[in-house]
Amino acid sequence: MSSKERKRQESMFELISSESSYLRSLNVLINYFMASEELRASVTNTEFHHLFSNVEAVRRTSRQFYHSLTKRRKASSVSMHDVCDIILEHVTAGDFEPYVTYCSNESYQQRALQRLMDNNPAFLKILRQLEGGEECAGLPLHSFLLLPMQRITRLPLLVDTIFQRCDVSMPQYDVASRALRETTNLVKKCNERAKSLERTEQMIQLQHQLDFKSTRSFALISPSRFLVKQGVLTRTQDESVLGFRRVARQDVCLFLFNDVLLIAKKKSDDAYTVTDYFTKERLRSRDVINDPVGFILVVEQNQENQRTEMRFEADKPSTKSRWMAVLRHQPVPYNKISNSNLQVSGRDKCSYFSVQKILGC
Repeated sequence: MSSKERKRQESMFELISSESSYLRSLNVLINYFMASEELRASVTNTEFHHLFSNVEAVRRTSRQFYHSLTKRRKASSVSMHDVCDIILEHVTAGDFEPYVTYCSNESYQQRALQRLMDNNPAFLKILRQLEGGEECAGLPLHSFLLLPMQRITRLPLLVDTIFQRCDVSMPQYDVASRALRETTNLVKKCNERAKSLERTEQMIQLQHQLDFKSTRSFALISPSRFLVKQGVLTRTQDESVLGFRRVARQDVCLFLFNDVLLIAKKKSDDAYTVTDYFTKERLRSRDVINDPVGFILVVEQNQENQRTEMRFEADKPSTKSRWMAVLRHQPVPYNKISNSNLQVSGRDKCSYFSVQKILGC
């Protein structure tokens, strides 16, 4: 056996042994924490669901996956010919979909845990007793709840290690390449679902904060709409008072989405009155010569089908540059945006999961 082949064998055994260790930790989470009658009695059904989500489905996935891996290992006398074919089979069959669901619920999970620890003394007391037990080796519940996210993000790394130790001439090379692509796409799917849900959650929050009293209302929540930038600018207008011309200045809040711009006045720390809005395709920005903080926003067609111009001032030149840049940029929407996106849509509950770095189990 060559040195490279020996390292490939070690990489495959590492994947199997780490899955075994991960599964044991999942058993602690489910059989020890989740199965605690005292802990269950200290929370509501909703809180319990937010806390543990679909972790039992995740464990079933891990068990099936680990069973396939150990079956291959036991069938091999000295060395295994491959495990990437097993990984590829399970991923392409959709067996890992419970991970996508679990990861997308991470926001609700972490908020629920923190809220219970802050506001539920009975829960906190029971939790501390459980965390002090030998079963969890001194690790907090939070560490166990993170395990599925850590495992799914580590999987492509384990596959990549195997792939790097395959010779191009080996039949296992192409299989490992495909397995790496599929596991990477799986993590990407977690990210994309998370971003979509995060944006929807943000839109739900904004929907409650925005008041359309002074203009025609429309629902912000749409599968294809997301917030690009928001901030405060000063709108300036020339006006005449008693025959004298002066510049009127008013601070306004701009909410720029990928398809529409909202202009609003601030009512309180978390409430705004929308005074006007325009579809983004009808907007363009123009610089003001010799003004480091001013720019013109040109609306080719407003609500009255007229062309209009608005002058804004930023607090500093860099803020002006950023606003002009995003007003020029045309982000790619999730789906083709149509007028139907301006209609009332449902307020679905959601949460998000952000894969910020690869963590080990």
